[in-house]
Amino acid sequence: MDRIEWHDLPAATRAAVERLTGPVEMAETAPHGVMSRLACTVHTRVGRAFVKGTRQEDSQAWVYRHEAQVTRCAPLAPRVLWEVDAGGWLLYGYEYVDGRHPDLTPGSADLAPLVRTLTVMSETPWPEANLKKPLHTRWADFLPEGVPPGLQAEDSPTRTCPRTTCW
Repeated sequence: MDRIEWHDLPAATRAAVERLTGPVEMAETAPHGVMSRLACTVHTRVGRAFVKGTRQEDSQAWVYRHEAQVTRCAPLAPRVLWEVDAGGWLLYGYEYVDGRHPDLTPGSADLAPLVRTLTVMSETPWPEANLKKPLHTRWADFLPEGVPPGLQAEDSPTRTCPRTTCW
């Protein structure tokens, strides 16, 4: 996916963000990731925020809305700070978390905290709204060509989760 730089966003989009954050003094494009048309860290007088999003007409715009909705209930996730829908763009600002990719090599000190995090996430009851579209359907557009048919089968089991009140 072609990534856009902060300063290349429409002026109306940047202005809408800055009404919430104050003037953006500097923006750093995220060096990794393949999903977001825009992914950057903005620096303002009051701190940093991670910003991601895409054009409103992008067929994957629903993913950003869904992610922000789920993140509001997810334990251990950066908080959603704001949403901007302006200038033809849909952007979300997230709490900035200074970090790095975990070291997954055998014996790494990162493995135990990663397992704890995945355990907490797997034990979290998710709202039924997230189950309306089965996982294999939600992610089908992201799978590469030639994925084994069993991973995309319409009869794949879906997980049933209890209702929560976080919506």
